[in-house]
Amino acid sequence: MRALEHENSLVHHNAAYILAEIKPAPVLLLTKALRSHRPRVPAMAAVTLGQIGPGAKDAIPALIQTLKSKDRQARGTAVKALGQIGPLSPGVVQAVAGSLKDEDKHVRVCAAEALAAIGPAAAKAAPALIQAGKDNNQRVRAAAAKALGRIAPATKATTQPAEPAPTTT
Repeated sequence: MRALEHENSLVHHNAAYILAEIKPAPVLLLTKALRSHRPRVPAMAAVTLGQIGPGAKDAIPALIQTLKSKDRQARGTAVKALGQIGPLSPGVVQAVAGSLKDEDKHVRVCAAEALAAIGPAAAKAAPALIQAGKDNNQRVRAAAAKALGRIAPATKATTQPAEPAPTTT
């Protein structure tokens, strides 16, 4: 834990990398690091939890809480980690979709990318992604379109325009 909070960024980057390689993964330790007040520590913990993937499912509530952080980097990495871990807990898709409205464009892009990573299981986020397709930032719009494409099999009915009625003459 001390290495994760070290003031030298190289030290805490390396510590996070090493922790991701330990089996079984130190999810509890990384979950505690999400609450650190030191710069970059929560973000590095989130990155590492994302690298662990579904094995970090116990960190989902803490990652969702991190989406409320004042630190945009922590919010962005937390939303990405949720996408990498997957929708293994109720509320993941809703929390990630909520980040499509974040004040920071980087976080909004990360949210769309996370929904794309979740894939068809993120079908309930289609309306939020359609709204994000109208964002004033081009990168957000592009990421939202890509996410819609990834979840398309599950959302085809909600995103396809209705066929025109046949005309009779």
